[in-house]
Amino acid sequence: MLASGDELLTCTFCPFRAACIQLVKPAQSSFDGVAGGRLWISGRVYAEAPGVDPDELEESKLRAVCGTDTGWRQHRSYGEEPCPSCRSAMGLFNEARKFTTAAQAA
Repeated sequence: MLASGDELLTCTFCPFRAACIQLVKPAQSSFDGVAGGRLWISGRVYAEAPGVDPDELEESKLRAVCGTDTGWRQHRSYGEEPCPSCRSAMGLFNEARKFTTAAQAA
């Protein structure tokens, strides 16, 4: 049986509802479960805890996984210093590109 909203009372006074939605990104990930004081089914809100704020629903854009060259590019596009795993991945990407370019030139 699906929740009617009463099961979400635990979430009513939780100070992490907005952070929970930012972490899980339920709408973008078609999430099934409880996040941010809401019951989500296929990324849509089915039930809410009493008194939740609609402003909490705003999700930042999903980003690439850290530890990849794409993650490095996204750090840079957001004006951030790339994390160590993204710096390492970009270094490996550049080495592979140099090797490929040298092999093609030969």
